[in-house]
Amino acid sequence: MIGKSWQFLLFGASMGIVCLAHPAQAQRVLRPLAPQFTPDPQVYMGTTEGNVNMQDLLGGAKVSGNCQGLASTAPNHSLTLQKNMSSLSLRVTAPSPITVLVRGKDGILCRSGMNPEIVGAWSEGKYDIWIGSVSGDRLNYRLSLSEARQTP
Repeated sequence: MIGKSWQFLLFGASMGIVCLAHPAQAQRVLRPLAPQFTPDPQVYMGTTEGNVNMQDLLGGAKVSGNCQGLASTAPNHSLTLQKNMSSLSLRVTAPSPITVLVRGKDGILCRSGMNPEIVGAWSEGKYDIWIGSVSGDRLNYRLSLSEARQTP
């Protein structure tokens, strides 16, 4: 079976049109959450990519935490919290050091290292989430969200 982007390329080539473009990474919209969500934890898999310094994604904004590595310009994930969460843990695990950057209405949080975690009270609203590789290598990762603090 031919993927949609290749079907378009083949169709365009047959029409005398040549268009070679690298498709942008699709942002994955995570399931909206509210207190006492199930199952707990919510788990998602992904792969880091991009060559933008994560510091450049901040646009000069003040950030809480250490932010190193490379990511794409578009967020990897989008999360909507339907209500305030008194405790929410977002943890990213990978075989090498990785960075998670979260931007929401209350500011920007960033953590780098082995299996970084952002935990605390989160306000209702939309959050954009970038996952980047500290080394710049493509890494497969596991993102998990839980109302309890997560252990490695």
